[in-house]
Amino acid sequence: EVIREASVGRDPRTVAFGPGGSVAFVANHGSGTVTRIDMRSGSADREWAVGATPYGIVVSEGVAYVSDLVSGTRAALDTETGEVLNRVEIGAFPAGLALTGGADQTLLVAHLLSADLTVMDLPSMRRISVLSSGVYANLFDAHPPFQIDGNFGVAAGIAEMLLQSHLGRIDLLPALPTSWPVGEVTGLCARGGYVVDIRWASGKLVEARVLSRFGLPVDIGFDGMVRRVDVGQGETMTIRADTA
Repeated sequence: EVIREASVGRDPRTVAFGPGGSVAFVANHGSGTVTRIDMRSGSADREWAVGATPYGIVVSEGVAYVSDLVSGTRAALDTETGEVLNRVEIGAFPAGLALTGGADQTLLVAHLLSADLTVMDLPSMRRISVLSSGVYANLFDAHPPFQIDGNFGVAAGIAEMLLQSHLGRIDLLPALPTSWPVGEVTGLCARGGYVVDIRWASGKLVEARVLSRFGLPVDIGFDGMVRRVDVGQGETMTIRADTA
């Protein structure tokens, strides 16, 4: 059931809530704005220009932090006045943002098609090590004692590094970390009913096996190339990089 609807800017991408959930802030990628919504009335009461291509947004202590996808920056926006307090470079194609809890907050920045995660202290925006805290040696989420959503998030993030299928095709190894030059993975599921096994070496695809559950054709992207795969229902096709 839709409880309320509010008009915002063009191509809204992400939303963040202020303290208590009484207001929401929407990053509008298409119009370069942030919309503030009064959750009690369900209507937008402010819209501020924030940059060319805002994407991710988080809110803390009266400040909205907004990533700009094209410029590679993070803007700090006063949530009462809409004033841009400062703008900091945070790396290429910053997309999703998240804040850690507690008194010493850190800003986590995910970058499109990259295995790199930028981690910055607030409000100094000094870069810190992602592995200095937050993760145990067994990769459990160190949010004492631990939080299961963090564990699920790690698994989902690893899968996205190795396979993505958001753009109407299957992309193999779209954000492979440089620290994983050799490896393999089996059983990754892609949109359209595909199950994919991948093997790589020297940071490049060696072989992929694609099982089609429904027999639909699909484009496979890897190493800057795209290959059309047309395989029958329940059948498997093997793609080798040396013969692509």
